[in-house]
Amino acid sequence: MKEKSDRYRIAITIIICHLLLIGTLVALFIADALLLEEFTPLLTLLAPVTAIYAGSVFRYLSGSIRAGVDAPEEVPLPHATLIRKLVLAHFAAMMFLILAKAVFNWIEFSTMTILMTLLETSFGVYMGMVMSAVFGDT
Repeated sequence: MKEKSDRYRIAITIIICHLLLIGTLVALFIADALLLEEFTPLLTLLAPVTAIYAGSVFRYLSGSIRAGVDAPEEVPLPHATLIRKLVLAHFAAMMFLILAKAVFNWIEFSTMTILMTLLETSFGVYMGMVMSAVFGDT
């Protein structure tokens, strides 16, 4: 597997997962599973992070388009499978918290926001390192 292909898969995974989270929030709000007072803070938590990730991904994708077909052979991206699995675990945990509150009502909204903030902060450091390592040199 080439680095470009690994990077592309990671990029698409990050974008799709964040769009799914935001889409799920919107759908739950429309279905009255989330109140406006719950929907707004969740969206303000996810939207800036999505914009940061999307900016890095689109910068990489636009750079790979400019590189064209004459680009040299790329080396495999180390730990690409592990990176993809950790990215998916991060988004699965976020989705679980959203569904645990909005659909199953297993947790209170305040507990969910505390856990999401902790999760975003913890994974945010890791994701920042991943984004820098995977997409930073484009």
